[in-house]
Amino acid sequence: MATNRIYNVHTHIFDFKCVPSGFLTNYLPRALVTVLTPLLRWYPTAWLLSRVLGLVPVRMVKKYKAFLAVGIRNTPQLIFEDMANAYTDENVGFVVLPMNFEYMGGGVSPANYATQLQLVADVKRAYPNKCFPFLGVDPRMGSAIEVLNFVKSYFEPSFRGFQGIKLYPALGFFPTDERLELMYAYAEEKGIPVLTHCTRGGAFYAGRTVPPALLQYRTFNPTPVTTAWHNQPFYNQLTTLPPKDSCDAFLDPVNYYDILHRFPNLKLCFAHFGGDDEILKFLKNPAASTGNIVTGYNITTSWYYIIKDLMAKFPNVYTDISYTLFDTETKDGIVAAIKSDLQSAIGSRILFGTDFFLALQEKDEKSLYTEFRTALASGPLWDQLTYINTKNFLSTSFYTMP
Repeated sequence: MATNRIYNVHTHIFDFKCVPSGFLTNYLPRALVTVLTPLLRWYPTAWLLSRVLGLVPVRMVKKYKAFLAVGIRNTPQLIFEDMANAYTDENVGFVVLPMNFEYMGGGVSPANYATQLQLVADVKRAYPNKCFPFLGVDPRMGSAIEVLNFVKSYFEPSFRGFQGIKLYPALGFFPTDERLELMYAYAEEKGIPVLTHCTRGGAFYAGRTVPPALLQYRTFNPTPVTTAWHNQPFYNQLTTLPPKDSCDAFLDPVNYYDILHRFPNLKLCFAHFGGDDEILKFLKNPAASTGNIVTGYNITTSWYYIIKDLMAKFPNVYTDISYTLFDTETKDGIVAAIKSDLQSAIGSRILFGTDFFLALQEKDEKSLYTEFRTALASGPLWDQLTYINTKNFLSTSFYTMP
């Protein structure tokens, strides 16, 4: 089914005003952030720093440089337009993913989360057929009924243009938190897609340490699978780890077994397919990277493999290849692995995304998608990845994607 329409299911357009100063400690030393924060809020010095950081050969620093270079001056609408301009030869719809930074232990943002959502809504009004925003949800926003009512307010009594729900557990919560249970039930009933960050790294809780209470596993539907998993020795060591490592516990795809066991028809997308590192780990040593979700995994099991296992067991589990697709080097086999997966039983639930603008540290947006399209050989697999699969994922009882 050839089409001239494609969807990018994973992009960001929030600017520097939407993040708290503590967010910067995810990428730079805390003492340095304290000194630099006032300067980073002023365009000339922030611009200079973005150039200096580009010379530092550390991946997390490069990622912050990419964010700083885009977000220090532009508004969300200008960022969106810059992204769209990379697709001048394509008819593209973009899923925009706001993030709620208010509970990550990083302080207060100049523009709070409500303001960020309003700015995104403005972009939606300006580009109604190109911008398809999700709601960033955090269980610490309130009780289960308050979280549900927040979500419902963007879909009922009239549809307000928001297409789905975004979770970013590494900011300090388990996706199985009981305050999210009613939200999942509503999303399953209405066909609202839920997309969750699922790769090691990225943003994480910004305090010096993660409070032990946050690291205590909480779930509205405990199953033997996750009970056994969270009794593993490595989970007992979480409070001794720095946030960048302990926050992986929030992202662990095994957690979602509790959710999917209760809501088996929930449309749930694991962003990034577990991450390029997890794909490479599996490709280099499959024997040490597998297992079974019922009989048990081990500490070396690849998140890429776990996600595929969940996709095989639950009919509406999806994944996207955002950020992961930047590596088109055939020696690493990532593109070959994705192409093989697209031709397998789970192929109808793999989605195209780029992770603009955070992937700019690797490649510019146009190169990112054109090189991957060439590597995939375009044709039916490209149509399946960029249009057919994503249209099915994004369509809800409120709105059918064009």
